Amino acid sequence: PGVELNTEDSEAGCTPAHLAVDGGNIDCVRAMGQVQGVDWNIKDGEGDTAVMTALKKEKKDIVRVLVECPGVDLNTMDRDNKTLQQVARERNMADMIRILPSTAEHQGGMNRRAPDCPVCFEQFVPNSRMFQCGQGHLVCGDCHRTEICPTCRGPMTGRAHAFEQFLRDGQ
Repeated sequence: PGVELNTEDSEAGCTPAHLAVDGGNIDCVRAMGQVQGVDWNIKDGEGDTAVMTALKKEKKDIVRVLVECPGVDLNTMDRDNKTLQQVARERNMADMIRILPSTAEHQGGMNRRAPDCPVCFEQFVPNSRMFQCGQGHLVCGDCHRTEICPTCRGPMTGRAHAFEQFLRDGQ
């Protein structure tokens, strides 16, 4: 009571959320995640929200907590117009890539970009072979040697002809 959780400091534009993330205080981040009124989406002087700061500083446990916090904008972009997913890819943070929204999700669900193979993280491209499990999860032709789906752990069943055609038609 009486504490302003969204006040920015005058030097760096940091809020208590930024400071908790920057200090690596996961317990504080968890506690703040339970408090109504915390604005996780205020950008600091560098143009980053708390979740972007956590990702850039490779504080992966904090990113995992923030991904589950209501009100955290996972479609945020930094000063260079990079999404969380793009920053994670640039830094080869495969574990973060899996939990962050894809570029297509960032674009409001308008799939302007093909999804990525969950094994090698390369984008599916037209005129290439793709394989699927019984649930419809996909892997690229280079990664099809796996007999178990990396997404659901079900058996891989064969070629994904319909998805291959979908990509060819979208050229």
